[in-house]
Amino acid sequence: MMEISSDKFIKHLQHTLEKKLEQNPSYSLRAFAASLSVEASSLSQILRGKRPLSAKMKIRLLKALELDEKTISLLSAHKAIGDLEQKERVQLSMDAFQLISGWHHFAILELIHTKDFIGEPRWIAKRLGIRPMEVNLAVDRLVRLGYLEIRNGAWIDRIETAEIYADEFSSAAQKKLQKNILGLAGQAIDNVPYEDRVQSSMTLAVSKKKIPLLRKRVRKFLAELEKELEADEDRDEVYQLTSAIFPVSKR
Repeated sequence: MMEISSDKFIKHLQHTLEKKLEQNPSYSLRAFAASLSVEASSLSQILRGKRPLSAKMKIRLLKALELDEKTISLLSAHKAIGDLEQKERVQLSMDAFQLISGWHHFAILELIHTKDFIGEPRWIAKRLGIRPMEVNLAVDRLVRLGYLEIRNGAWIDRIETAEIYADEFSSAAQKKLQKNILGLAGQAIDNVPYEDRVQSSMTLAVSKKKIPLLRKRVRKFLAELEKELEADEDRDEVYQLTSAIFPVSKR
């Protein structure tokens, strides 16, 4: 059997777990570990890079995953320079897709700017209503893409200086993100007190030719509002602000 790169294999495990979490909200790290016949604590340490991935464990996990030859070849440590560069680009594309489509990535970055922020996965998970493992995977991705820097315990938002990797997945990622945000908005109606949210809408007749102008005006409004709110040093929560203009009448 060809040698498998530990770093690539760990990233493959992370993506596999995230996919399962997306498909089944009740899925857990413990369930993933059980399917691989390993201890949940050991798998958690491996996924977070806290424990070396031994050759014996690698073989054990490979058998449990039942990967095809093509996938094993992509995870191989013996690749030409061109292949390595292509693999890294594919990895960045996968990371970018998950980043754009997963609302919690940017929520974590914004949470850093709140006055009571604590750089601890369980605290972040509790504040955002997600699982600690989702926080760990998101943080790893943010660091890998250069959006987040953790230095001497300090979390630094680098989104203004990080390179954005746009690719052919961006459109699909944006669609997925908007669906997720609309889902969160629906949950907020049921779970968030009226005084802590602003949710309203209007129905109006519009000339289709005016849509580009509406898009421009909305973007300008959001940019101005963001600039004004970011100047406030007393920020204590992370809010999701979304706008939508779409036709309900059909030709």
